[in-house]
Amino acid sequence: RELRAAGLRCAVVSSGSRGYIEKALAALGLVDAFDFIIAGDDPDCAQHKPQPWPYLEAARRLGLQPAQCVAFEDSLSGIRSAQGAGLRVVGVRCAANGGCEVAPAEAATL
Repeated sequence: RELRAAGLRCAVVSSGSRGYIEKALAALGLVDAFDFIIAGDDPDCAQHKPQPWPYLEAARRLGLQPAQCVAFEDSLSGIRSAQGAGLRVVGVRCAANGGCEVAPAEAATL
């Protein structure tokens, strides 16, 4: 909400299902914090992570160049997707990815 209040537009780009994402955002009280969702099960989702399409589409819908966007990612396939699209990436460690090995080229983003 603080980002939106500051005039920044935000989107969710996920490999997960739209239903799950919407339920999670509702449970967290964050439905209004995002302009839109790109979900892995959307009918128009042309390609999935690690392909760059989801992030390229998000940048297009936001009306921004990919280099103007930042992705927060918790998976290697998501990091690869965002990097492939030309976004800056912040890697987020969590219980699900804590034991993942990171290649040197990716280490700078984690």
